[in-house]
Amino acid sequence: MGVFITFEGIDGCGKSTQIKLLDRKLKEKGVRTLVTREPGGTEAGCRIRQLLISTEVCLDKYTQLFLFMADRVQHLEEVIRPSLRNGIWILCDRFADSTIAYQGYGLGVKLELIENIHREILKDTWPDITVVLDCPVSMARKRLELRERAVPGCPSDVGYDRYEGASAKFQEKLRKGYLEIVKRSPDRAFVVDGSRDVGTVHSDIINTLKKRKLWPSET
Repeated sequence: MGVFITFEGIDGCGKSTQIKLLDRKLKEKGVRTLVTREPGGTEAGCRIRQLLISTEVCLDKYTQLFLFMADRVQHLEEVIRPSLRNGIWILCDRFADSTIAYQGYGLGVKLELIENIHREILKDTWPDITVVLDCPVSMARKRLELRERAVPGCPSDVGYDRYEGASAKFQEKLRKGYLEIVKRSPDRAFVVDGSRDVGTVHSDIINTLKKRKLWPSET
């Protein structure tokens, strides 16, 4: 079986950068990896993503919830589970915790409802470990302003999307929500201070993976 690593945090926390660095490091060690994301990790998911992040369409919080869940089901069946069975290490930009943070803590959908749906669709496919990158909302916003938005395959990823453009107050809710998720799942999730320089954050992630025995053998 492969290893399933997810990256979480508010928009602009540095997930994409750290995923690229970890992917490169694992490949150097001869590990087969797959970088994917939610929403949008499949062809169907990419279409769902365009609807979800569009600022031109008003979506109820429950509509958002079930669209994310639909994307996740497709992602699990088409990409995640087959890859894990083939011994591939998956580095996923957002997964189930994002739904808990955004639709739960952020929009007020009952956590019990989200968790009940997850129990049905995820079954035994939970991440081996979840990296939660934490940084002040003000810093994350500055990073977003500087970031280039060219994303292959999903042409709607241009400018601020529905969630990136949300208020600072909403982003603070998300940040607190993620910290609560870590408190509730300490065996799976851990927090990394994403406000520091990129290299230090990368080293912290690797050291934690080693401590939790989720690192390829040196032999």
